[in-house]
Amino acid sequence: MFESICDNSELWDWNATWYSSYPQFTQCFQITLLYWIPTLFLLPSSFVVFCTLQRGDRARIHLNWFNVTKMLLCFFLFVIAIFEATFYRHYYSNYSVYIISPLIRGLTAFYVICLIEYYRKCSVHVSFLLFMYWWLMVAFGIIPFYSIIANWSSYHATLKFTFYSQFFVWVIQLILSNFSDFARKDLILKAPKQSPIETSSILSYVGIFWLDCFLWKGYKTGIKQEDIFSVPRSLRTENLQLKTVGTGKEYGKAKIFGLLLMSLAWPLIKQFLCSAATVICTLLVPVFLKFTIQFATDDDEEKWHLLVMVILLFLTILKGLIASQLFKLHSETSIFKVTTLLSSSIFEKSFIREKKSSRHLSNEFILNLAKFDSGRVAKMMGCLISLFADLTLIILVTIFIVYELGYWALLGLLVFLIYIPISALICQILEVFERNLSSAKSSRLDFLKQLLNDIKIIKQNAWEVEFQDHLKIYRNQEAKFIQRIFILIVIKVATTIALPLVCLAISFIAYVFIEGENLSASQAMISFVLFHILQYAVTNWFNSIRYTTNGCRSLARISQFLSLPELRSIVTRNFNKENSITLSNAKFVFGNDSVCLNPTNLTIPKKSLTMIVGNPLSGKSAFFKALVGEAHCVSGKANICGKIAYVGQEPWIQHTSFKNNIIFNNEFKNEKYIKILEVCKLDEIVNDLPDAHDTMIGPHSEHVDEDAIRKISLARALYANAEVYLLDNALNDASGVIDRKEYDKIIGTKNGMFRNKTRLLITNETKYLSLADHVLYISNNTIEAFGHYKDLKANNSKFGKWLSNQRSLKRESTIIDEDMVDPINDEIEQPKPSNKKSEHIFIEQVAPQHSNKYSDLLMYLRSFNIFLLIGALAFIIFSMAIYGYSSVLILRWTTEIDLTKIRENWYCGGYLSLIVGFILIFIVQGMFLAVGVGNTSKKIHKYVFEKVAHSEMKYFESHSVDKILNIFASGFDRIDGKLPENLIYFISYILAGITNLSIISYISPWFLLFIVPLAVVFVFVQWYFNRTSVQLKSLNEKNYASMFLSLEDSLAGISTIKALGSQEFFIQKFNDLIDESNKSQYASTLSNIWLDMRIAVLGSLSVLSITFIVTFCTRYNYNAGDIGLSIALAITFLSILETILSKFTELTQNVSSAGQLSEFAEDLKPEKSPSNECDEEFIENENSNVCFTDFSLRYQNSNSLALSKVNLEVSSGKKLGIMGLGKQENKPISDALSRIVEADCGDITIGGTYINKLSLPALRSSVAVLTDEPVIFTGSLRFNVDPLNNATDDQIWEALRLSGLNNWVEMLPKKLMYEIKEWGSNINANQKQLIGLVRTSLRKPKVVILDQFSEGVDTEKDEELQAVLDQLFIDTTLINITEKIESLVDYDVVAVFEDGKLLEKGKADELLSKEDSEFYKLFKASQE
Repeated sequence: MFESICDNSELWDWNATWYSSYPQFTQCFQITLLYWIPTLFLLPSSFVVFCTLQRGDRARIHLNWFNVTKMLLCFFLFVIAIFEATFYRHYYSNYSVYIISPLIRGLTAFYVICLIEYYRKCSVHVSFLLFMYWWLMVAFGIIPFYSIIANWSSYHATLKFTFYSQFFVWVIQLILSNFSDFARKDLILKAPKQSPIETSSILSYVGIFWLDCFLWKGYKTGIKQEDIFSVPRSLRTENLQLKTVGTGKEYGKAKIFGLLLMSLAWPLIKQFLCSAATVICTLLVPVFLKFTIQFATDDDEEKWHLLVMVILLFLTILKGLIASQLFKLHSETSIFKVTTLLSSSIFEKSFIREKKSSRHLSNEFILNLAKFDSGRVAKMMGCLISLFADLTLIILVTIFIVYELGYWALLGLLVFLIYIPISALICQILEVFERNLSSAKSSRLDFLKQLLNDIKIIKQNAWEVEFQDHLKIYRNQEAKFIQRIFILIVIKVATTIALPLVCLAISFIAYVFIEGENLSASQAMISFVLFHILQYAVTNWFNSIRYTTNGCRSLARISQFLSLPELRSIVTRNFNKENSITLSNAKFVFGNDSVCLNPTNLTIPKKSLTMIVGNPLSGKSAFFKALVGEAHCVSGKANICGKIAYVGQEPWIQHTSFKNNIIFNNEFKNEKYIKILEVCKLDEIVNDLPDAHDTMIGPHSEHVDEDAIRKISLARALYANAEVYLLDNALNDASGVIDRKEYDKIIGTKNGMFRNKTRLLITNETKYLSLADHVLYISNNTIEAFGHYKDLKANNSKFGKWLSNQRSLKRESTIIDEDMVDPINDEIEQPKPSNKKSEHIFIEQVAPQHSNKYSDLLMYLRSFNIFLLIGALAFIIFSMAIYGYSSVLILRWTTEIDLTKIRENWYCGGYLSLIVGFILIFIVQGMFLAVGVGNTSKKIHKYVFEKVAHSEMKYFESHSVDKILNIFASGFDRIDGKLPENLIYFISYILAGITNLSIISYISPWFLLFIVPLAVVFVFVQWYFNRTSVQLKSLNEKNYASMFLSLEDSLAGISTIKALGSQEFFIQKFNDLIDESNKSQYASTLSNIWLDMRIAVLGSLSVLSITFIVTFCTRYNYNAGDIGLSIALAITFLSILETILSKFTELTQNVSSAGQLSEFAEDLKPEKSPSNECDEEFIENENSNVCFTDFSLRYQNSNSLALSKVNLEVSSGKKLGIMGLGKQENKPISDALSRIVEADCGDITIGGTYINKLSLPALRSSVAVLTDEPVIFTGSLRFNVDPLNNATDDQIWEALRLSGLNNWVEMLPKKLMYEIKEWGSNINANQKQLIGLVRTSLRKPKVVILDQFSEGVDTEKDEELQAVLDQLFIDTTLINITEKIESLVDYDVVAVFEDGKLLEKGKADELLSKEDSEFYKLFKASQE
């Protein structure tokens, strides 16, 4: 066909091109394919652009000199092409290619003008399509450019002018198309730190050069959150929506998957193109390597053939590496998109979902969906193209191997098939061990949390060392799993490194012995490269399958959640002049059809106060949930007039500033804000905060207690200025009782701030019911009575019966309203301490930047046993020497002249033996390191816990348990899991890389001249990059923690948010946090790709340098084996280098945990403990009298004295009663005697010995403290009564008999070994107190302090406890600090305090005989 339109000229002539010293190309080839291929590329590609490109909402690109210049140059090309066609018209027929080709070029130039205009209107700043078109035109134009110069006289002057004019314009267009078009500055949309990637040039985009300034800033001055650029518009939440929420439809896994695919259409296309380029380049590498070896060893080949092959090999490797990095970039883009889509949709769904079941109701379940499952699905979507690309590569590489070594090479490939299930098995075993490790870690953290919660008691009893030994048991259990996991990782690394070598050995043996052929150097080295490529592809494919499997499971959970029914009908908000709440035969149910409120008619007038009463679990809180939209209104009608403010029974605040917690999303008004603080008694609290109104607080913050949180919730409701207020036990103070002053100020009908609002208050305080306008009585989720208190009391039998029952109940010191339990859940959990729930990483809690990674690594390695470390290093170096010698053995095998059968057998057996030996020795060194890793983890944990346990008590008072626990959790999570894995990978691969470079340098020492400067550049680039990388990692962790902390806050306060109608505000807030988190994560990802790009260039240059040395240095006469092995090792070094980089980055980030823990421990201030010179004499002294002499005590951050100039003495074995100190928040007497707090002035002696001269263990082992909250540990009953294991069973049973617990213990299933659950949830309060008494009696202390020990029990129980005390502590000095005066009437000495000052002291009977004594007055008051 081409010959007919080219005037019988040939399209291609091999003799003129390849088999010539000066290649020439035919005229037909130059004027057809070289011009038509760019056009054929442009037309279908532009059609794809038209289908996918939409008009952008970015700053519009107006006509400017830049785009006008490009269009004018295209018009010039169009004119030149028409002129050229007209010129050829005089010499050729109408259908000649000489006329058709110029016309095609001209029409294409006009088409490019249309494309430029279309891109401008769509706000596209730069076009990769046009850049590629002009690049093809320039690249293919070089051949005619060369031909015209070579045959200058054969061309007409007109043709020379037209071609060179066009070529010059093509070059200009190529340069211009690289740069980004720009918009007018006054039309640029206001967006903070617009992403430079959207307006970067083509070369800057491909090489990520636009990131250089950002990295330089990080290197010089550091990076802050405001310095980070925004993510591209396509990744922002405002442009991403899954369109599943709010539709009310059910979406299966396939439907969600389809929606995700649609949203990822363009990124997936880019991934496909990049993966296709990567696969092609990867397959071309062994092809070009084969020709390079062939041409280098063939003296008859033209030198330019070898030069072309070397350049093609270099360009193929470089393009393949760049394409793989671009694939990674687009894959990460897909991951960002999916994560953003799913997280945003899950959060939005949580506001409108129907509470179908307790599992889907769980906030933790929703949090895990957004935090973990969305990430797994995103990984699955990111590796979809890789899944098919790697499979294609595996198939094609297998074909290449069979082509090189024959079908018997499939025996070697069978090893890969065996490797896949083995690797899967290793991964499964790893998962089992990791689950066991996680379980052991949870047990340790639970026990550690209990220790930290009770750290004051532990210090007072001098149990630090003993409990550290008990904690060591948990830690040893963890260490076993750490070692097993590490050994499995070592096996995995060994098999990964040795896999291609084993396959190679089996394939060579099969080829030599079965095929009967001699193995050539070219075959061996090409097979060497092919098997390494295959191993890389198989590993990636296996990982992709694993990600896909995990992603499918997560996708099923997410689709199940997103398909939950949505609330169909809720309360309306229509205006009503008279009534605030109107229920007309309204029935409410929850999503699982459990009744929330039975059909009822109810009208609550405006500006009225309604108190809601009923038994626990009667449905009072459920009634509020119906009003705020937490349940379906399945029949009747319900209407609320105006805005609602809701304060739940569990007060809710966010992790934000004190002020923002109150103003919420309302406009700030200073006068209103200050007034509300005064009414809610928050002005004193805010003055004590470190940053006043801007102090960051949260549910578990050390700056606010439960009562302060309740007041903040009330203040938020006040500030909302709503019409209807729903208060669920919101006025109960810390003791569970309503404060009358607070009641009058807030909801009082005369002066309360809510007096002109509609108020609904849930309470069981019957004495306040007469103050209400209406009383609403609920029973069994039914409104049984509604009306005025007097009317109901007189006429309603149900309400009257309930009221009489309430008044007959004993008044308890604390009230636990069981209405706080969700009526949907079937189980009622035991009440636990408020800090039981572990807090997620708080914003200020993120670890500080710690960049001294080398000293951290040395510190970690120094924790190893020196002999284990030396042995492990010796074995790993030996194994790598074997690994390197195996390559040298192949070289000798394939280059040995006159190879005999015996020698060939020796080579085969020796090569296989070396590989097996490498695996075994590598595993042995792994066992050495496993023991060292386990021991090191235990040493670091022991060191940090010792420092924490022996630190001053004021540290624990100023830091929450959750903060300290997070240090142990997150810090040791890295040290135990990620750090050892990074370490073994890094050491293994860096030694493998050194081995490869050593062999190359052995073959050609000249290689050192190139590799040394490349290594210097590599170190500099890594050092330059690492500073910014660490900063971005820290910012990313902070943003990530902040995002999910906000999610957890919002899920906990959904009822409040719905009541205030702030759903949209919180959804937008969460989306903004997603964007902020994506900013730092995207910048971190791009910086990693930036580094990989630079290293890819350096790696490609190293391949180019060794290739030039071994192919063009004829002086050394390198054979085919030398050439092939050098290049093959240089190529495989690229993949090794990639692993080294990734593991080094992870290692530097994780090893800082060891340094941070070390710094944390070193900064802790230990308690002052004198020498033990007086300890022995003190312990032997049986005298236990206690004497205070001018003693004063002050607590940290307190201006007043807790004890002031106290002079008090109690004789040995006597009983001292103290009144007036029980109402204090602190416990000064017990803190002083156990030296938890050091004296401000004065002295205390026990048995005549000054306690400040005793060591803390000696003092605290002689003083026992029992408080109103007895400490109960998780473990056996025996452990609880004898934690130190010092008593015999007989002694324990005797103590149990004296306490009266023996009968109860006899009835237990395992008696003394009966397992007590966490927080003592399976025993009652009285049993806890008696266990505390038995434990104290077994210690045999000199002094026992009862600090409010019996405050929560009635008189009868108190008398029983006093009798037990008399039985257990006969000769012990007893100090009882209590407000129960009846307990002290028979005490030897009684002391009365007021504001920390001693008012009077004396014998109880003497003081009672004096009517003017304070003790007598208190006794009379208690009797009245």
